[in-house]
Amino acid sequence: MDKVIAGAKQEGTLVLNGPPGQGYRDWVAEFTKKYPFVKVEQSALTGAAFVARVLPEQQAGQYLWDIHMGGPDSGYRQLVPANAVDPLTPALLLPEILDDSKWYEGFNGGFADAQGKYIYAMQGEVEHEVIVNRDVVPQSQLNSVEALNDPKWKGKISILDPRANGAGAATGAHFVLVKGADWWRQMLQNTQPALTQDRRQQFEWVVRGQYPITIAPSGDTVQQFRKDGLANSTEWLAPDSAMGSRLLESFSVALVTRAPHPNAARLFLNWVLSREGQDGLQRLGNNASRRLDLGDVAGLDRIDPKAKYADSVNKEVNSHYQTDAINIAKEVLK
Repeated sequence: MDKVIAGAKQEGTLVLNGPPGQGYRDWVAEFTKKYPFVKVEQSALTGAAFVARVLPEQQAGQYLWDIHMGGPDSGYRQLVPANAVDPLTPALLLPEILDDSKWYEGFNGGFADAQGKYIYAMQGEVEHEVIVNRDVVPQSQLNSVEALNDPKWKGKISILDPRANGAGAATGAHFVLVKGADWWRQMLQNTQPALTQDRRQQFEWVVRGQYPITIAPSGDTVQQFRKDGLANSTEWLAPDSAMGSRLLESFSVALVTRAPHPNAARLFLNWVLSREGQDGLQRLGNNASRRLDLGDVAGLDRIDPKAKYADSVNKEVNSHYQTDAINIAKEVLK
């Protein structure tokens, strides 16, 4: 590690792409406080935008990036096949990171790519799938997600548009994984849910009772409405059931191949996946960590290591469920 620190001092720079949001920037700032000799040049490109930039650059012989963080899909679908990222484990030097007891399903359980080498999902969060306005739809009328395929709910359900990659499609993929493609198709056909791409509008519909049931809401939006006292009548539907919750592993890190600042990149990776780095991610980036040796943070539903969860649809081995869910949604929701 001393050699890596010395090399990072000489390089003096880290070129990083990560999600937008001040919380993530504050998190990365903790790294620069600890290692002030590394200047971080941080961009906030989406996964698709990063792929669109980095692949042509590398094809032209330009290797300008050190680290990419974001959703795993673009990583295992496009960066890995293009040999645009390097194996992660050889860059990890801290024994605490490779200690299986520190991670849910062990350290290697965090790799999202099928090869288990390149795209590491740090996040380990329990996300709830459906929320209901109980002033409009009481518990006695609806107490399970499975019951949503009843035609009586037509005109009462909204969903984050599941016809393209995103949270709506991921929730659909989870439903397909747990209950099957026929249930997902039947639910969409019978209820014809209202579609939106606006997370705030989606929850406003619930609060106002316009569409008192919504699928794939933003947990952050729900939390903010509740903080403001505007969602006291809302309740997660069957939050402890297999259909009512899913394992969210959608925030990952990757080491870009031929990183121009290899020591700074390795130093950052070792900090990010350390207990210190993951604690900062929870506090500032608002992502629950797969690490098991961290404290709880208000508003984050962390993994219970004793609980049994369905496999994550964020992993490449389960990506066909999302493809199926999207195709069915496109077929049914014109």
